[in-house]
Amino acid sequence: MSNIDRRIRLSAIQVHWSGQHCAFTASSDQFPGLTHRDESSLAALDGFIERVQRIMPDSVGLA
Repeated sequence: MSNIDRRIRLSAIQVHWSGQHCAFTASSDQFPGLTHRDESSLAALDGFIERVQRIMPDSVGLA
């Protein structure tokens, strides 16, 4: 796997408001089934990236 394959594509992360959960939800097609919710859109994005880094400890960062 190349370093590019192990990077989180920031452009692939979507953040949407969920009225059902009264929170912003971050998700990505790059990591299906993985989401993170927070009251702040930026915190949802940051939390999502942290979750990805926990499941991919050898990831090299953002692309």
